[in-house]
Amino acid sequence: MLMTSRTIWSDNGTLKDLSVTLGNFKSGTQVIPYVSAEDYIYLGSDFAFNHRYIDVSVVNAVPANLTVELWDGDEWILAEDVIDQTSVSGVPFAQSGIISWTPNDDEMWQREHTNDDGDQITGLTGLKIRDMFWVRMKWSADLTSTFALKFIGHKFSNDDDLEVFYPDLNRTAVKHQFKENKADWNLQHIQAAEEIIKDLKKNRIIKSENQLLNWELFRDAAVHKVAEIAFHAFGKDFYENRDASRAIYKIELDKAIYHVDQNQNARLDVKERVVTQGKLYR
Repeated sequence: MLMTSRTIWSDNGTLKDLSVTLGNFKSGTQVIPYVSAEDYIYLGSDFAFNHRYIDVSVVNAVPANLTVELWDGDEWILAEDVIDQTSVSGVPFAQSGIISWTPNDDEMWQREHTNDDGDQITGLTGLKIRDMFWVRMKWSADLTSTFALKFIGHKFSNDDDLEVFYPDLNRTAVKHQFKENKADWNLQHIQAAEEIIKDLKKNRIIKSENQLLNWELFRDAAVHKVAEIAFHAFGKDFYENRDASRAIYKIELDKAIYHVDQNQNARLDVKERVVTQGKLYR
């Protein structure tokens, strides 16, 4: 399987490929006892990208500052406008959320091999991964030793968004009807993002999920996809609700302004801030 996104943890110089573990939201978790003086987290992508959703399974409790850097072909350069939605009062990974950044206008972000044919990326020469854009993240303090991640990828909506359109689905009794002791719809929100990405690829609007720079544009479509998933699981008595949610999902996705990154610079240029036409069918 071709992996379009990679996650590498440099644990005191030992490179640990977490791409499979943290790329599957249905299972798996990874404890990361991050040490500031020794460790990095690297994210790779087939296209230049500007964010990742981070699902935290065991929170960190230590305040620290985040630095995001991009590989320009020769060295790591600072990204701009870094926003860490996992941070609470200066504590990173205190909750799940999106970390986003913008490439520096004065520097070139370079797609490169980690260590092949003379190309090398500082810190990643122990691996051979071809043709990717790389981000390096580091924090200014050691994080809680039990800190753990469950998933790194894409997510466009949450339960607060679901509450606006489907308040009944946020009732505890309804969640427990879906699955015993279910506390939230987090897995379904992540699945909804995957379904949106599949539909956009099928309709040739994107080649890679990493071309989607403004995730908030897909919030409403994702909410209706979550409802469709839920109503389907509730059985035939709710198929009318399922079909209604599916119809609204198609409308919301079809009218979205996609803001697709066409020139692989992870910045929305003027010509990319236009409505992309396309019909979606399932």
